[in-house]
Amino acid sequence: MNENKKDIVQITERIDILRKNKDNLDIDKRYTQTTGVAYGFNIAIELISGVITGGAIGYVLDEILGLGRLFLVFMVILGGVAGLVNVVRYLNKTTQENTKE
Repeated sequence: MNENKKDIVQITERIDILRKNKDNLDIDKRYTQTTGVAYGFNIAIELISGVITGGAIGYVLDEILGLGRLFLVFMVILGGVAGLVNVVRYLNKTTQENTKE
């Protein structure tokens, strides 16, 4: 029983030390910073996902309606445009977040 009290006292002392040094750790800042590589991956994923989704929808419509590859081409182009719009939104959002700091 006495050992448990010592352990609890040690843990509370450690917690107090961590609370005092909390400002020096900058944990929140370290995990919220985004690197250029992350921006690049997000942009690439937005573009690729738009084209793939548009292509898949176009392919399914072509198979159902039997119109050759008309919808496939149209939806790939439309997916690319949607991907570009998403990239512009993403860049505007990140620019606004970075200018607030």
